[in-house]
Amino acid sequence: MKNKGFTLIEILTVLAILAVVILTIFPIVIGRIDTSRERTYKIQIGLIEKAATDWALSPKNLSSIPEGEGEVLTLNLGDLKIGGFIDMDIKNPLTNVSFPNDMLITITKKGERYDVVVVEDSGTNIEDEDIVVGKSPTIVLNGPYLSYVELNEEYIELFGKAYSYDGIDLTDNIGKEIMKDGIQRAMVDSSQIGTYKIYYIIVDPDNGYKNTAVRTVIIRDTTVPILEFEEITTITLSEVDEFDYMQGVSASDNSNVDVDITYTGTIENSVGSYVITYTATDVNNNKTVKKRIIKVI
Repeated sequence: MKNKGFTLIEILTVLAILAVVILTIFPIVIGRIDTSRERTYKIQIGLIEKAATDWALSPKNLSSIPEGEGEVLTLNLGDLKIGGFIDMDIKNPLTNVSFPNDMLITITKKGERYDVVVVEDSGTNIEDEDIVVGKSPTIVLNGPYLSYVELNEEYIELFGKAYSYDGIDLTDNIGKEIMKDGIQRAMVDSSQIGTYKIYYIIVDPDNGYKNTAVRTVIIRDTTVPILEFEEITTITLSEVDEFDYMQGVSASDNSNVDVDITYTGTIENSVGSYVITYTATDVNNNKTVKKRIIKVI
């Protein structure tokens, strides 16, 4: 008995059925691949957030942790890579290209905790898959990434260091841009309270790839006024009625603005020792409280 082959109609029917199956299954497969990539992407973002937390908690970076409510520390992914907190070639599974070194991460103090956020749309947009993370220059800041400067104290620029992907020193090529309230500034002016963002930008002259590091400088006033007077003053009974509580009392402050001085307590018209409490309050509500003893003889 001879084997019977398939007819053209049977073959076409099978192909039609296969086409229907493929058209039905293909979107499902693609959808599952996309879902898998999205899931992997979220895992990668979580790894970056954890790396930023580890960076902030490392002993040498503790001084960079924000102290005040709402204060923000800004890092870039390159900082985490250089410090060994995350893999040098961590990739974006949605594009299969390495996340850029200048991708930003913020750490914000909120109450008793810190919020770590990866700014997902930040950083250089790398289109060419041949560009690997190792070709981007690295830049490391000297000193803390978040600096506090007291009002009217000098801000000392610590700058940073930069290297090409093959180790060539590019420090002299670092550019700097200072921003405050969304406006570019010529310098950090410590005569007014506010927050500055200093962007240090390095571009490798050989390949044009760049990286950015960010230092946050917060000008604040936590210095209490200096309140001065003789701590023990002796007067006679005849001087009580005419005694000037503010005579010999003065206060100065780093704000260079007049300080408000108040006092509580009274002196009675009888022999004894009396305590007068003075409070000096500066323009930013820093207070100094000091007691004065008035002896009536």
